[in-house]
Amino acid sequence: MKSVNFEFLRQRWPELASLGGFAESYAYTDATSSLVKLRSFAENLTYDTYTALKLPLPIRPSLSIS
Repeated sequence: MKSVNFEFLRQRWPELASLGGFAESYAYTDATSSLVKLRSFAENLTYDTYTALKLPLPIRPSLSIS
């Protein structure tokens, strides 16, 4: 989904741009869904950062604390 604030990511990270676009479009109509998309965005961004810097992946690959 196209967005105002995340479109600059699309060329290199299309999945992040789409997740950000969905979160942006749901922000006022369905805040819960927007937060779910933002969480997916954060997890994907973290994974991409670890991969790009060749860091060892954490034991728990999710932001979940449970």
